[in-house]
Amino acid sequence: MTEANVKSLIADLGLSFADSMNHRLLLLVEGDDDAAVWNSWFATFGMSSDCIAIDTRGFTNIGFYAESDFLRNLNVRPTVCSSLDGDTRNKAKAGAIAEANARNVAKDFGGIAFTLERECIDDYVLVPKVLARAWGREESAIVSSIEGFRRDWATRVASGKPIAVESKWVLDRLYPEFAGSDASPESIRRVAKSMLESEFPIEIKNRIAELRALSRP
Repeated sequence: MTEANVKSLIADLGLSFADSMNHRLLLLVEGDDDAAVWNSWFATFGMSSDCIAIDTRGFTNIGFYAESDFLRNLNVRPTVCSSLDGDTRNKAKAGAIAEANARNVAKDFGGIAFTLERECIDDYVLVPKVLARAWGREESAIVSSIEGFRRDWATRVASGKPIAVESKWVLDRLYPEFAGSDASPESIRRVAKSMLESEFPIEIKNRIAELRALSRP
């Protein structure tokens, strides 16, 4: 990714220097679903005015932000953190480079870099009672469909067909059946917004606490 690409990305996302300066902490994430979920979580914990998650369009792009004029030329530089999906660990050399680049970004901008324990962000919202609340549907019906889709996923994996990680593959198939929509950042945002604070895994609660501390003046 070049500097021009970074500027184009910022423009596409509707972000500006002023937007960034209004947030004390930027969390760089891999994709648009990750950004949608993290920004929903920030809202749940009352952190939206201080923290914003930014989609970098791929785990290999996070490191480029460390060299980007977009960040380095801000008069008031925010704290910059990064979050990688757990499946980064399965990507051998490319994953190791991405994690190293993410650590460099965090070091340069006073933040933290972390890799999620679970394979992808979908793992954290694929919770039947949360889905039932988001979609106004019966939890038992959602559980039944999840079990069926998981069997289908396992069959496809056993046959050697290329396929997404389980939670994403399953969740993408639940949307049309129960939410009447296709998979999209807005679809997963709707689910993430329905999570209660008590339903967050300890891992995410701890990360939220770390980010909140870093976002304070």
